[in-house]
Amino acid sequence: MNLKDLFEICSMICDKHIDRNPMACVVYEDNKILYTDIKQELNNLKDWCFPMDSKCIKKCTLCKDCKHYVAYTKSTYNHPKASVAYMCDLDNLPKKADHYCGYGEEK
Repeated sequence: MNLKDLFEICSMICDKHIDRNPMACVVYEDNKILYTDIKQELNNLKDWCFPMDSKCIKKCTLCKDCKHYVAYTKSTYNHPKASVAYMCDLDNLPKKADHYCGYGEEK
């Protein structure tokens, strides 16, 4: 099964709910979302995805949630107050907390 197949199956499930009740919705994070809107978004994504196997998908982790995201402190003679820089241990480069990569691992 590839991603397009998965989106198509989800779209068919939405169709069944829409056939029973055109105003059917699901509540997600205190918001009511119509199945027609869900189906439209699925169709948009389906056309965007590559025909890859769903086993190829890997979760991306934000740097702030990654075990490789480490705070380094630095103080110098001229500036005794320590400054903090957050870096990735994988590539030793500074990263913002909302950055993400495919190599991250959750803490």
